[in-house]
Amino acid sequence: MKKITFLLTAVFVLSAASLYAQTAQTRLDNGKKLFDQSNYDGAIKELNEAISLDPNMAEAYAYRARAYVGNNNDQALSDAKKAIQLNPRLAMGYFARGRVYSNNKDDDRAIADYTEAIRLDPNMAEAYAYRARAYVGNNNDRALSDANKAIQLNPRLAMGYFARGHVYINNKDYDHAIADYTEVIRLDPNNVNAYYNRGVAYNRKNEYDRAIVDNTEAIRLDPNNVDAYYNRGVMYYNKKEYNRALADFEAALKIDPNNSNAKNGLETVKPLAVKESASKFDPSKFTVLPSNFDPSEYTSVDLFKAASNAKNLQVASNRQEAMLNQMQSGFMLGMGGSWFLQYVSDLKLVRQNGTDITFSSDDNAITQNMSIDQRSGLQAGQKVRVYYTIMRSPLTRWDVIAIERR
Repeated sequence: MKKITFLLTAVFVLSAASLYAQTAQTRLDNGKKLFDQSNYDGAIKELNEAISLDPNMAEAYAYRARAYVGNNNDQALSDAKKAIQLNPRLAMGYFARGRVYSNNKDDDRAIADYTEAIRLDPNMAEAYAYRARAYVGNNNDRALSDANKAIQLNPRLAMGYFARGHVYINNKDYDHAIADYTEVIRLDPNNVNAYYNRGVAYNRKNEYDRAIVDNTEAIRLDPNNVDAYYNRGVMYYNKKEYNRALADFEAALKIDPNNSNAKNGLETVKPLAVKESASKFDPSKFTVLPSNFDPSEYTSVDLFKAASNAKNLQVASNRQEAMLNQMQSGFMLGMGGSWFLQYVSDLKLVRQNGTDITFSSDDNAITQNMSIDQRSGLQAGQKVRVYYTIMRSPLTRWDVIAIERR
């Protein structure tokens, strides 16, 4: 009777172990499926369960490493090493570690791991594709060979075409690059980097409109894509659409305030954007508008700056003399004075009394009286953009030329 009891116990233990193994495998399969759907958080949860049920399941560690890449590289590296320790012949373990190294921009180690993965599994298309990316820039011939091999092994692998497109861009073969990124988008319509890189290729061909469309789609898919905002800003700059360029550089800096490219772009385009706005002014917004008015002739300054510059003006005997000497203005301003200043400032109306009109800065920190030859039709406190001149002959005179509603 004791022998029968022992046999029944042994059968129960074996059945329980088999059930645990099946459950762990199910969790692994679920995790792999979620990973393929780019649901990395969901994949990690399933793989955690698989590892909890079977702490020696190397493949679960390898896939969890892949799911962590980019978000937690330290944990990804730890998992990949654990997978290799548990099963030194698991190609996916080396591939996962290679992905971590690629993400850390350690191309030499990444290439070594992808090479080992290929040695263990010569049909692993992804290993060829990612090794191709690691080779780009250092060995484009090998990169192209690897990308072609990846596509041969798996014609539906988007990364194969993406890697080859990267090779073509590096080789300045933009038409082939565009074709490959287009195929990536067909296979993976939400691939942000494919739109971004195709935009780069179009930009290199000076096809700015197409490049702008691709970067706009990259921004739609990833609203925090600083590079897409910056690149689109550059393309608008190339098209001489300076205000749109300005908006993109500002958007890039809102996401990354320390982005040096966006800072330089903003500094370059800002004065051009002001002139662009001035050249496309809307007369219907003006309450005071003389004939032959050209807003682009007026420099944008705050009222404090205008008041400071007014104190250093050279004396002109009359307005005509001052205007005739405008060609000297730049030189004289550099010496601490100018004959004649033309400014535009964003202000608030304080009051108008006949030909006298008074404005203040938006924060009311400074107030300035000016002269005007007509009624402005504005109410006190209304925000306006005022175009005005300053001249000294011998007293300093401020004359309103135009007023635009804000």
